[in-house]
Amino acid sequence: MNKLKILFLLLIALSVTVISYYPIFESDFINWDDNKYITENEAIKDFSLKNIKKIFTSSFVSMYTPITILSYAVEYKLFGLNPYAYHTTNLILHLFNVLLVFWLFFLISKDKKVSFFVSVFFAIHPMHVESVAWIPERKGVLCALFYLGSLVSYTLYLKNLFLKKYLIFSLILFIMSLFTKPVAISLPFILLLFDIYYNRKQSRYSIIEKIPFFILTIFFSAITVYTQSDAINRELLYSFAENIIFFFYRSLFYFVKIFVPFKLSCIYPYPEKINGSLPVEYLLSPLIFIFLLVLIIITLIKLKDYRKTIFFGLSFFYITIAPVMQIIPVGQAIVADRYTYIPYLGLFYIIAVFLFKFYKDYVRVNTVYIAIFTLALASLIGFFGYLTWQRCHVWQNSITLWSDFISKYPRNVSGYNNRGGAYFLKGEYEKAFQDYQTALKFKPDHIPTLYNLCILYRDIGRYQEAITVCKKTIELKNDYMEAYENLGNVYLSIGNFNEAIKIYKEAIEKNKTFIPAYINLGVIYYFKKEYDSSYRYFRHAIELGGKIHPDFNEFIENYSNKHGL
Repeated sequence: MNKLKILFLLLIALSVTVISYYPIFESDFINWDDNKYITENEAIKDFSLKNIKKIFTSSFVSMYTPITILSYAVEYKLFGLNPYAYHTTNLILHLFNVLLVFWLFFLISKDKKVSFFVSVFFAIHPMHVESVAWIPERKGVLCALFYLGSLVSYTLYLKNLFLKKYLIFSLILFIMSLFTKPVAISLPFILLLFDIYYNRKQSRYSIIEKIPFFILTIFFSAITVYTQSDAINRELLYSFAENIIFFFYRSLFYFVKIFVPFKLSCIYPYPEKINGSLPVEYLLSPLIFIFLLVLIIITLIKLKDYRKTIFFGLSFFYITIAPVMQIIPVGQAIVADRYTYIPYLGLFYIIAVFLFKFYKDYVRVNTVYIAIFTLALASLIGFFGYLTWQRCHVWQNSITLWSDFISKYPRNVSGYNNRGGAYFLKGEYEKAFQDYQTALKFKPDHIPTLYNLCILYRDIGRYQEAITVCKKTIELKNDYMEAYENLGNVYLSIGNFNEAIKIYKEAIEKNKTFIPAYINLGVIYYFKKEYDSSYRYFRHAIELGGKIHPDFNEFIENYSNKHGL
């Protein structure tokens, strides 16, 4: 009978999840890293042992995530560039995570109602939409699958007289999670937390068994520091005091959003200083946080029986979110919805325990109260499911996503630039032009927008304006290789080969490994019938790993044979 009740609760959780996330099946790829991970990622288009080796020895988008990239390669092999397949995979992985969350917290709490609450709100909380609906965040969902599996295995290890097979399973799954997303480095500390929660006495053996976990954490932490060094936003390096304030702000943001998940955004930009000072809500965040901390301490004093639960839940939250608390700014967001995917489990657990304490003490004594409680809980689930359903529509395509972002941050140039890029790809040039102009009104020297505007001018035949914008871009950032390529392409479009050659050669002087410049020079010299120069530049491009258009492969092969090269 108990098993049937558990199956019934799981069926409810999974059904509500599928209904809440149903809109993602109609979603397309978006112009925010989907190209880097999937649509333009050559690494996923060759499912061979040689390429798999390359995937496991390379970083992508400043992060080492080989298992995630491999999952895209499998999908590309089976489905090509069908966004439906990628979204479906993300949702299926999320559903498996829901099952693992239920299992984990049933092992922890021994209460099916508590585990149901944790799993269903993990499943449908609007803060988790980004993790499921955004295809590149597959890495977070897939990492959670192995991470949660590792925790389940370790819990079984603690509950089954320390059978080594469970510890081995936990270690293997931990390794898998690290190969999926480096945020999994927090797991060894969670294992220590589980030891404390289960009152396990620390011994020489309990320390030795975790050494492999900590060695892996140190190793993958070093890899992460190395791969993300170029992603550090050096324009956002704040003072030590300001970074401390950001820590309190982030904590409050995540605590508030678990209860009030409104005004969500794909990006939450760092604040603009007002007269050299942070906005007041940031300055007040330490005081508010301290006030909440005092309330927690008072609660711990009064509720002795629940100290362990509160300590466990809060520690779980902070340990798992610590790797993304950004002491050094990475990227352009101060906080992110996706960062809560695993950490919120600790807070959900605290809420669930207190909710069902209230149920046991005051509700179950009366049938009417039980009916009201059940209706209220069902309404809450329905409401959060509806919010998630709505949020999924925001992620439908690039235009809906960036329009939503602009509605929250109407002065942020990134939204206009990215939406302009989406309009450009749809051929709606006037709308793209308007967005680019709006972005430049707020920030005239915004290089990505200037770069995109140059392409737009070129494609609509306004070549002189394209040249002017490209030159301005290079003046602002003289090592921006793509801007050189852009400018050279504009000169090619108007038949000015000499200027194009000059620009491509300037690009090579700036960066000896810039493949497009070599390829374009090879093409130009080929049509100028200067075959020696053409071959030389093509060979440089190939040696650097560039791919030459098939139309020129025969020329390269014939030239090589003719000259014995």
